[in-house]
Amino acid sequence: MKNLKEKYIELCLKLDAADQITNTRKFNQAMRSLNKLSIYLDENRAEAAFLVELLLHENFSVRGYAALRCYGMGINSEQALATMKEVFKNAPIGNLRTNIGLKLGIISGRIILPTSK
Repeated sequence: MKNLKEKYIELCLKLDAADQITNTRKFNQAMRSLNKLSIYLDENRAEAAFLVELLLHENFSVRGYAALRCYGMGINSEQALATMKEVFKNAPIGNLRTNIGLKLGIISGRIILPTSK
């Protein structure tokens, strides 16, 4: 069985591959699995320490998704924010760039989200 770090990297690489060939089905499958893993990490924060290492991974998708998760969990937030900015600047157009752009917009207060009544 793979450890959490290997599984996280594998899922990020699957997301990257599916995004590059615009395979929505495979992308959604990988994203559902990554979301389940992220929920597990939220509930077991001590096991999420490996995410900081992934901020320096050679693949931009691994770095980007790790940065989003780190920032969301409040782990090394400044390094995670810097990584998100770097990935957003250098990543090709696609889901990762869109997700990071949305997050950066929310952080900077430039995106107005609809309010529920």
